[in-house]
Amino acid sequence: MPNLQHDIAIIGAFQGLLLFGLLLTDTRVSQASRLVGLICLVLALMFCLQLVLAQSVSGPLVFLTGWLFYLPASLGGLGYLYCRNAILDQRLAWRDLLHLSPVLVCYLLVADYVVFQPEALLRWISGEQAASWRIVWSEYVLFSQALFYIPVTIRMILRLRAQARVQLANFNPAIFDWLLTFTSSLFVFWALKAVFALTNVEHPQAFSLAADIFIVILIYLVAAAQWRHPQLFLVEQLNKIPRSSPTPPTSGSLLDVSTQAELYETIKDKVESQRLFQQPGLTLASLAEAAGLSTHHLSEVLNQHAGKNFYEFINGYRIDFVRRRFEEDQTSKVLDIAMEAGFASKSTFNAIFKQYTGKTPTQYRQSLMTTDV
Repeated sequence: MPNLQHDIAIIGAFQGLLLFGLLLTDTRVSQASRLVGLICLVLALMFCLQLVLAQSVSGPLVFLTGWLFYLPASLGGLGYLYCRNAILDQRLAWRDLLHLSPVLVCYLLVADYVVFQPEALLRWISGEQAASWRIVWSEYVLFSQALFYIPVTIRMILRLRAQARVQLANFNPAIFDWLLTFTSSLFVFWALKAVFALTNVEHPQAFSLAADIFIVILIYLVAAAQWRHPQLFLVEQLNKIPRSSPTPPTSGSLLDVSTQAELYETIKDKVESQRLFQQPGLTLASLAEAAGLSTHHLSEVLNQHAGKNFYEFINGYRIDFVRRRFEEDQTSKVLDIAMEAGFASKSTFNAIFKQYTGKTPTQYRQSLMTTDV
């Protein structure tokens, strides 16, 4: 093993074990933190495999070859569970262990090689022909689990984002964009690894190592951010919404146009007269109760008559409130005005304000002061 590759393996293993320890021992730990800690542990052991592969087939650590080589088969399931729990903070259940079945399948396929013939696995990983069809199939399982789980994870994130937009107003929309970018990067990583491993690419180990370094840096950065902010991606109210909550129809109305218009005016009157938008915990269900409507009819009126979802409807009021206060009051703190408008956190306010105005709150306020001068 070249010195650079050796040094990278040692640093990667050390950093992964360090983050694993931090994330599992922190008193603020969340389920998502534990899961990303396990991912860091798997990556650390993946780097340890590089050190094992550097020795001869008679080396003292050869017995670890199979155990370490197939551990990444758990990353697809762990990544899915991490994204789910980062958003919802659900308690892990015994059934979640099913997501680790790919790594168990790999071990079962080549159990005799893992336990009794690790030298054969070491020679195969180093480039020799596989000694059995089961070894070949175990590699297909290793890659296919990731290429299965990543689209499933992306679909889950998109579903939760759509549900949040329909049911909630107080969440940071960038959370879902970050997780989609993270998961898409994992897809690119596994696709490259599969190409390098299953085709005759020149110098496959160099390309594979470069892919490993890229994804490890990405995951370690996410892990460090999760350690600093255990609730980094949490959409707290979303966990309280029943999974069976219906999505409003985009076409085919149950109400005629005049009824929709009348109900919309009723909804607006309730929101404006009672300043409901200033309630941080306002949801589609609580607004429907205040307006005397079902959540389905409320969503239908907002979507088909106003052309907005609940998130856009309520935050439109909140942003208008903040802008008026900025024009009238140059001394109050930005965060105080945001909290008065109904925003639950600084990060949520900043993200939504920029989404609506194209500027940060500070930039927008400074532009008003410049205009006044």
